[in-house]
This record gives sequence, C-alpha cells and structure tokens, in this order.
Amino acid sequence: MPLASTPSGNLYYEIVDHVAPWVADGEAGPETIVFHHGIGGSFGLWARWIPQLVDRYRLVMFDMRGCGRSHIPDDTFAWSLDQMTRDVFAVADAAGVERFHLVGESIGGTAALAAVLAQSARIATLTVSNGAHSAPRWAVCRPGARPSTSRESNTGPISSCTTVSTTAH
Repeated sequence: MPLASTPSGNLYYEIVDHVAPWVADGEAGPETIVFHHGIGGSFGLWARWIPQLVDRYRLVMFDMRGCGRSHIPDDTFAWSLDQMTRDVFAVADAAGVERFHLVGESIGGTAALAAVLAQSARIATLTVSNGAHSAPRWAVCRPGARPSTSRESNTGPISSCTTVSTTAH
C-alpha cells in the first residue's frame, strides 16, 4: 500500500501509469497529474477521469488526510490550509514527481490554489473545480502575482508579492 509519510500521519495514494514509452516525453517520462479531492471524498472521485487520461499522463490520486485510507487525525488536530498544501507536495515527493499538473476539487481545489502560491515552479498547470480562495491571504497581490513570506514554508505573514510566470498551452 503506497503511503506518503508526513510528521502528521501517512497519506494513501495510488499511481496509474500506463503511458506507452513512445508517448512519454523522452527520458523525463510522461507528464504527471496529481488529483486532490474534497472533504468527505476519496481518490475514487477521479475514477471516470482515468480512461480519458491514462494513455497520455501518469496519474497520482490520493486520499486527503482524514479520508479514505489516509491517516485520520484525532479531535485535537490543528487543521490548516498550510497542512493541506504540504500534503500535496508530500504525495508528489513520495510518487517521485518534481513538476506536475494539479487538479483539485472543493477543498482540494483550495489547497491546489495554495500549492501554486507556495511552490509555483513545481506546478505545470492548475485546474480547480468548486474551490474557494482565501481572500485575506491572497487579496494583497495583483492578478498574476503570489505572496512571498518571511519563512521558507510559506506559512508566515505576507511580506511582498512576486510575479508568477505562466505558459499558455
């Protein structure tokens, strides 16, 4: 059972990789999509997406903390958007993925938005379905910018904005 290890408990994930070698991007291998579901769901939410993507992308789907086969914290756990953001990268790291497309639904979409702000260089594209934004945290930046913080973990107060470069596909 593949698990991404974090200080706050393990996260269950699965990889579906059926991309033919001649379709993959040379030595880099196929592009990867990481999927993050919402509260009360499981990675099974993405099951109907698999047939449409499996021949072109390596797919990484995980059960978010507190759901499915991932660690279920006790009642004293301090839930935070920063923790959910770290979880996205913990799963990507465990799956051996440096740069990836990120798809998030509901709170998974909100965590995906935060992930782009935290480590934009690692996210190739972002797709959010039904996700909310955290206006107090992000409203200080103009469109196309992201906050940089006083701490490496991007959990500190916003001290400035920096431009995020994007590429049209």
